Amino acid sequence: MAQRFQCRIVTPSAEVFDGEVNYVDMPAWDGQMGVMSSRAPLLVELGAGILRLDGAEGGTRSYVLREGFAQMDDDCLTLLTEVAEPVESIDLAEAEQSLASANADLLSNSSGHLRSPEAIEEIANRQRIARQRIAAARSRGDRR
Repeated sequence: MAQRFQCRIVTPSAEVFDGEVNYVDMPAWDGQMGVMSSRAPLLVELGAGILRLDGAEGGTRSYVLREGFAQMDDDCLTLLTEVAEPVESIDLAEAEQSLASANADLLSNSSGHLRSPEAIEEIANRQRIARQRIAAARSRGDRR
């Protein structure tokens, strides 16, 4: 039987999750990373992506995260993120519209001036997040 550990997901506006889990698959800035009980202390930057929690009592919860940080200390994993959106709440049509909007913003340049690297990175982040949301919504198997 897998050992349990405490996991918390905190956003600026709420504590999204606080419970025991057996395993966490999280989007680190440089790729997916798995965490289990008794892991050495850890501090890692999170990237945009899908977070999967395997519950101590069975079942799985998934969230789309935006950037943030994760810390493992004393068998407690705390994830601090701007947004933790439950996969089951994602509207596929709205996520597809967000991607289309970001794509249109990248292609349009009504001012005629070159965009700053920061502006291009902001649009790229919107595209990444929209793609993650679309993939997560499609993985549910429904077409909400």
